[in-house]
Amino acid sequence: SSDLKDNMPTLNRGQLRNILAATLGDPSIRGSQSAALGEGDLLLVHDGRVAGNSLLIRAELPRHLKVQKKMWAARPASHLRVLYTNKEFDAGAFAAPRRRRGTMQTAASSSPDPLETVSIVKPKACSLPLKARLHIDLPGDSRSLGWAGN
Repeated sequence: SSDLKDNMPTLNRGQLRNILAATLGDPSIRGSQSAALGEGDLLLVHDGRVAGNSLLIRAELPRHLKVQKKMWAARPASHLRVLYTNKEFDAGAFAAPRRRRGTMQTAASSSPDPLETVSIVKPKACSLPLKARLHIDLPGDSRSLGWAGN
């Protein structure tokens, strides 16, 4: 049987372009145009834990961001990497395979990629609230890049 990674859905370039054109503006149209994304909105684009999707998003997103240059900061897109444990695919878990694996197939080879990239597009005018950490006894707030202890 083939690996689950090989069967993960990939983005269709044409559909992604249509979605980004409707949301951010169409780079093939000359002149001014309006986009669905307002100055106080955020756009989150998930790659669905497929590396090919991440590459496609990183290739298409800058083209559409050029349509309304005044709306964006110098670096309008940030990329967040999310790491999953894939424990739901372990034996006995709710998403575990129903059949026993063969000798050549392991849990790691049949699980989806544990790393997901989320592209976050934020206009200049959009501001996010700064929140103090409540449940972690370490200094810092929502703008901190990591945890630091004494």
